[in-house]
Amino acid sequence: MKSNARRRIAEEAARFMAMGIESEYLQAKERAAMMLGLSDCDNLPSNQMVRDLITRFARNEIGDLELDRRLKAMRELALAVMSAIKTFDPVLFGSVQSGQIGLESDIDLAAYADEHLHVLQALSQYGYDPDQIEEVENIKGRFVHIRWQQDQWPLEITVYPEFQKDMVQYSSIDGKPIKKLNIAQLRHLIEQGRDKN
Repeated sequence: MKSNARRRIAEEAARFMAMGIESEYLQAKERAAMMLGLSDCDNLPSNQMVRDLITRFARNEIGDLELDRRLKAMRELALAVMSAIKTFDPVLFGSVQSGQIGLESDIDLAAYADEHLHVLQALSQYGYDPDQIEEVENIKGRFVHIRWQQDQWPLEITVYPEFQKDMVQYSSIDGKPIKKLNIAQLRHLIEQGRDKN
């Protein structure tokens, strides 16, 4: 596939993901290729290429100031939720961690507990009320997704068994170890942002 066709697919896929039409990279790229009449191509753009365009698309749609405001609000909410479940070693990862958010980005957290009900109890004590619980078991192991909307932001906590706390997880976007922020690191990042204002 010519590089300009790959770029067109990446741009359209990024638009789908930034607007929340698609949430998975492969489906977004396949839909984009089909809509552009390039569905017979077998060399789709990389997830990294699409991810780099998502934030650019969002900035073009709502502007730098609004996107920066959203990122700050999402990081502050992440910190509050992480503080509520601090005994479960929570970490922030994904677009809110990297700063590359789109229009429909959610806050992705991971926590470690052998029983996800303990995490739910801690959340409840701080007034958080998750409305979706999904238990997953596959070749990667057993884990639980806890989801809800808080202060207009979609939030998801993936609860892994405690023994996985020190395991390295790899990104489906670039194949590298997933970057994570613990409470202290996220607090420092937020405070750095305040210093710039």
